[in-house]
Amino acid sequence: MGSLEPWIENAPPDYKPAFEKANNDYGDPASLLSDTYAMMQTAEEKEAFYFLASNITPGDRVRMTPQEFATQIKVAVDARNKFPWCRELSKEMFQHYVLPYRATQEPFEDFRGEYSRELFKLLENTNDSEEAVYLVNEWVASKMTYKPTERYDQGPLSTIKRGYGRCEEETILFIAAARTVGIPTRQCYTPYWTFTDSNHSWVQVYVKGRWYDLGPGELTSLNKAWFSESRKRAAVLVTPVFGKYKEMENEKVIEKGLTYSILASPDYKQPLKIKILDEKGKAATGFKISINVYNFANIRLLYSQKTDANGEAQFYVNQGDYYLLIWDDKMPNLYDWKKISQPSRENPIVIKYKPKPLRDEGWLRVIRVKPEKTSPDNRYTQGDIKNIENKRKLKEQDWQSYRTTLGKEFTEKTKTYDLLKDCGGNLPLLLEMYRTLSPEQREEFKKIINIMADKDIATIQPDELKEHIILSMKYTRSYHDSIYTNYILQPRIYLESSLRWRKKCLDAQQSLKSNTIAERVKEINEWINSNCKEIDPDYIFGDFPNAGDMTLLKCGSKKQLAVLAVGMLRSAGIPARLSENKQWAEYYHNNTFNPLYPKNPELLGKKEDKQENIYKPKAALHIEFRQKEEKLGKSHRYYYDFTISHFEKGNFEEAEPDTFDGGIYNFNLSPSEHVLVYGQRNVHGDAYIRAIPFKYNPSSKNKMNIDITLPDKAISKDDFCLKSMEDFSWHKSSQIPDIIKGEWKKKGLLLVFIRKDNEASTSAINSLRKTLQVLHEKGIVIKMITKSSDADHFKKLLGEMANKIMWVGENERLNKDFLISSYPTYIYFTKQGELNLYASGFSLSIGSIIEKIVLQSK
Repeated sequence: MGSLEPWIENAPPDYKPAFEKANNDYGDPASLLSDTYAMMQTAEEKEAFYFLASNITPGDRVRMTPQEFATQIKVAVDARNKFPWCRELSKEMFQHYVLPYRATQEPFEDFRGEYSRELFKLLENTNDSEEAVYLVNEWVASKMTYKPTERYDQGPLSTIKRGYGRCEEETILFIAAARTVGIPTRQCYTPYWTFTDSNHSWVQVYVKGRWYDLGPGELTSLNKAWFSESRKRAAVLVTPVFGKYKEMENEKVIEKGLTYSILASPDYKQPLKIKILDEKGKAATGFKISINVYNFANIRLLYSQKTDANGEAQFYVNQGDYYLLIWDDKMPNLYDWKKISQPSRENPIVIKYKPKPLRDEGWLRVIRVKPEKTSPDNRYTQGDIKNIENKRKLKEQDWQSYRTTLGKEFTEKTKTYDLLKDCGGNLPLLLEMYRTLSPEQREEFKKIINIMADKDIATIQPDELKEHIILSMKYTRSYHDSIYTNYILQPRIYLESSLRWRKKCLDAQQSLKSNTIAERVKEINEWINSNCKEIDPDYIFGDFPNAGDMTLLKCGSKKQLAVLAVGMLRSAGIPARLSENKQWAEYYHNNTFNPLYPKNPELLGKKEDKQENIYKPKAALHIEFRQKEEKLGKSHRYYYDFTISHFEKGNFEEAEPDTFDGGIYNFNLSPSEHVLVYGQRNVHGDAYIRAIPFKYNPSSKNKMNIDITLPDKAISKDDFCLKSMEDFSWHKSSQIPDIIKGEWKKKGLLLVFIRKDNEASTSAINSLRKTLQVLHEKGIVIKMITKSSDADHFKKLLGEMANKIMWVGENERLNKDFLISSYPTYIYFTKQGELNLYASGFSLSIGSIIEKIVLQSK
C-alpha cells in the first residue's frame, strides 16, 4: 500500500475496508490523503478527515491539493464550534450534510477557502438557524440569477464569476454557502415531473429538527417556493447523500453505493408494492421490474428492482401514471409491459407475467394528478427583492467596462466577439491572457473560442486555455482546418468538468517512441491496456475525470477509458473523438475515422466484430411524420416531440440524429432493437404517447412513415381548454376587446398568437395550413396575432391561405387581455360566446385538435 499503510492501519475499523478498496483501485498518486492527515491537529479534525477520506472520489484524489482538502475540514469544524445550530447536530447529521465539500457532480472548487470569512461575518449577529438560512439565500440571490446552461455542472466559484446558472447550479452554490456556515443542507431533485416535460433541482435545509424545501436564490419563505405544489406531482424525489447513510425517521434508502446513498422523500410513507406471478401462477423470484415515466418524448427509467422470494418488489414513487417493464434475465428479449394508473399503496398489485416481444400497444394516455393548494406566504416584499437584485446587477455593470475594451481587441458582430462578451467575470482574465500571446497564437485563440461551449469559455482558467493553444499549434498544418479544430484543438471530449488534461497526457507518452500515426495509435492502445484497469465506479458524487486525471488514476469505466484514449490521441496530434455509444475512441487516419478499443488492442481498427459492445455496422434510418395524409415538414422536433432509443434490459437509451433534411430525420444506428417514442401533452399535462418497437437491416435503407394524428376519442374540449371566460378581466367588466367585438358571435372566432423566434410557432403554422382552409370554408373567422415584423415570415409559410385570414399586430394590451404567457397560443370562441379552446405550445397534431373542437362546437 506504499505511504498510505501507516495511517490506514491506525484508522478506525469501520473505515479500513473503504481505504483498502479505494487504494487498491485508484492508488494515491499525489499522496493527497497522507499529506492532508499530517495537517490534522485535533481529534475533531481527524474524525472529519477519516469520514471524508473514506468517501473521496477519483477525480478529487488527483486534483485537490492537501492544503485545499485540509481547508474543507478545518472550516467545517470551525463552523461546528462557532454556530449554535451546528453544535446541536448529531454526528451523523454533521458528517453527511455539513462536512461534505461538494453537492453532487460539480467540479471541486475551494469555495470554503474563498468565502468562509465573508459568510462567517454575514451571520455573526444571529443565533437563529431559520434567520441564518434566509441570510444565506439572500447572499446567493445577490451573486447569481437563473439562466439555462449546458448539462454538465459548473462549480460554485464559477457560478459567482459567471453570474448565472441553471437550477442545479443554484443548488450547488447554496449548498456550498450553507454548509460553510454549518447549516445542514442537501440537494433534492426530480429527474422527471409527471405532468410536464421537464425536471427541477432545489435544496432542503434542516431547521429546528425538520427538513424544509427552499428554492436556492429564490426569495420566498420556507416550503413556499413556486414548486411547492408541483413537487407532489414529481415521479420521484431524490436526495443524494455523501457517504454510507443510516436511515433516519421517515426516510428510506432506495439505492446504495460505495460513496453515496439515495433517499426516498419523506413524502413516500407507503411504498408501491408489485407482486409478479410466473406463467404457472407461482411467485416469480429474481425477476427484474423497471418503473418508468413519460417525459420529453421518451419512456424514462426511474429505477429498477428485483423481486424477492415472494415475487415482490417495492417502489417509492408519487401518485401518477407509470409504465412497468418486467423481464427474466433467462429470456432477455421478452417483456411484460404494464401501465399503472394512480397506484394504490394498500395492497400489492399482482401481475401475472406474460412474456412477449416488446410491441406497439397503440395510443397510451398518461393522466394528470391534481395538486393540493398551498396558501401563499412570503416574508419578502417586492422592495426587498429589488434591493437584492440590484446588488447582483452592480457586479454586471463592472463587466460592461471590459466589454468596451473587448471591442478594441476584436471586431464586433463576429462569432469570437459575441462568445466572449457574455462570459461574465472570466472576460477580463481571458483578455489579459490574450494580450500575452504572439500573433500566431492569437489566431489559435480565436479558433478555440469559436468551437467551445459558452459554459467552457466562462469557466476555463486562462492558463489552462493557453496550454491547449500552445501544445496544439504544432499540428495546425497536418490536417484540414475543420479536422484540426474539432478533433485536436477542441479541449472538451465528453462531460468532464476540468479541461486541464493535455500536458498530463503528453507526460504519460514520454516512453512512447514511434513517429508514424499508425504506430503511435498502436502504442497508445497498448499503453492503456497495460497500465489501466477497467472497473465499474460505484459513485455519483464527484465530477467525470478528464483524460489527464485518468493517466494518474489508471482505472475507470469503459467510457472513462475511452475519454483517456481520445485525450492521449489528441495530445499526440492525432484527431480523435468518442464513438457514438461512448464506449471506445475513434481516431482519424487515411481520411476516415477508425475504432480504438482501450482494453482490446487486438481489435484496433476493426470496424466489424460479433462481440458485444464492439463496433458494429450502422444502418441509415429515415423518419417522416404525417398528419393523416399530409406530410408535416418541420413540425416535429427531436427530443421534444419524438425520440429514437436503443432498447436493452428494460432501458430506453436515446440516439442522436445525424442529419435533418426537408422534414426527414436521418439516423445511423447499430442494428438492434430500437423504439420510436412520440407524443404530446394537452393543456392540463395529460400525455398521449406511442412507443413503436422496430428492427431494421443494416444492408438496406430504412424508411418509417408515421401518422401522428391523435384518435378522435383523445380530443375533447375539456382536455384542451386551459382557461375559462371568468379568467378574462374584460369578461367580468363587459369591456370586450375590439379584436373580438362584433365577430366572436357570428360563426365563431379563432385567435392564434405566434412569434417568429418561437420554434413551436413555425412548426404549428406548417401543420395548420389544411385546417385553416377547412375552417375558412365553414365561415370561421381566423385572426393571426403576431409582431408586424414577423408577419411576412408566417405569410410565406401559409401561401395563398395567408390572404384569407386577418393579421393583427401584437401589443402588450392584447397579450394582457388574453393572458398570453407562451407561444403559440390558440383561442376559440363559439358563436354562442363560449370559450371552447385555450391551448399553448402545441405543434404535433394541433391541426386535427383544432379542427375537431371547432367543428364540434358549431
